[in-house]
Amino acid sequence: FSFSLDGHRLTELLRLLAASRQRFPDTQGRRSRHHVTATRLHRFLQVTYRMNSAYWSVAPIIRIVAAGSASRASRDLVIPLWLPLDTRASPAYETLYCLQLAFGWTVSETTVLVDGSLIALMLQVAAELAVLNDRLAATAADIGEGVPGTTRVQVSPASPSSLVVGERCGSSITTMSRSRYPPDEMYQQLVDNIKHHQMIIRCVSLLQKLLSRATSVLLFCNTVSICFQIMATAVLLQEDVEVIQTVKMLMSSTLYAYQVALFCLLGQKIINESDRLPRSAFSCGWPEADTHCWRLLVALCRRSSRALSLKVCGLYTLSRETLLQILNVSYSLFNFMYQTDKSAASRH
Repeated sequence: FSFSLDGHRLTELLRLLAASRQRFPDTQGRRSRHHVTATRLHRFLQVTYRMNSAYWSVAPIIRIVAAGSASRASRDLVIPLWLPLDTRASPAYETLYCLQLAFGWTVSETTVLVDGSLIALMLQVAAELAVLNDRLAATAADIGEGVPGTTRVQVSPASPSSLVVGERCGSSITTMSRSRYPPDEMYQQLVDNIKHHQMIIRCVSLLQKLLSRATSVLLFCNTVSICFQIMATAVLLQEDVEVIQTVKMLMSSTLYAYQVALFCLLGQKIINESDRLPRSAFSCGWPEADTHCWRLLVALCRRSSRALSLKVCGLYTLSRETLLQILNVSYSLFNFMYQTDKSAASRH
């Protein structure tokens, strides 16, 4: 549903990513490695979601078999449902069971498809940042080696393009001679890197708008579900342990937890790659360049000093800190419910 509403943004994002792959080569294989990671995560989601859906689907049948009879008292639905009719009588029970089964598998497969697509897009953006880091660090690394016309010049202190070693001895200033690269080639490399960075900024903006609606609903629903699952698990732990229901609660809680963790950790990966940009730019061959390249490099460092990130509804950043906050709140709620039930049981 979110993709259908943001179809033009998704199309524009895919177009920018395709153009970036064609225009800016990847010499280190970053894009292919991120693609492999996205494929593995998609398969992992498929396996875990299908296992969870399969267990929830057959849990009522397991309870009937474990009870040793097919009485109406043990005929539970996949998801508890209240209707103004007897849901345990035939054929209402069989009809509702089949409808819930079909609906559950449809939702599960759709969720895997949407989550896998969003994860792949986030990894592709992270791959572009990794490629830009490699290209920045390699800027001018192979220029000037055996290039005709490369000379070593002694730069005067008054020259604006001189590299001054700040050692004063009386009134004399020592300057360091440097090898000057062909200015046009390094300048063009920096221009290409800046254009790549601008394209990535546009991709992050589109991805954030694309993620805002879907991820906000996902995080809200998962947080509420985790809270309810924690409450149900705390109650089950205080009563006679029913293995089937307890396993259902634990599997669902794990599913919600790692789904939130995936998005937060991938958002942190984008932040980490963006944080590397100023260091990568500083590690290039800028001391051998002229003032025009220096100005471009300063502009790039200033813009990249603000790390790119993905925010949900403009409030919460997908990062490691957000994940830790969610886990901390969940554990606090679980501990509170567990201690409350334990105190109530001890009084009785």
